[in-house]
Amino acid sequence: MAKITGLKVAKVAAILALLAFPPTSAPTSIYLVAKVCYEVFKAYSR
Repeated sequence: MAKITGLKVAKVAAILALLAFPPTSAPTSIYLVAKVCYEVFKAYSR
């Protein structure tokens, strides 16, 4: 359980680090929005 939690924390920390650095914040934001839109589309297309 601790390993899974640690991996999730590391993933969130990496995303926050990418969002904090100006040259990578826009592509990271676009990727996250596209991923959410895709997941919503996939959920409602069933």
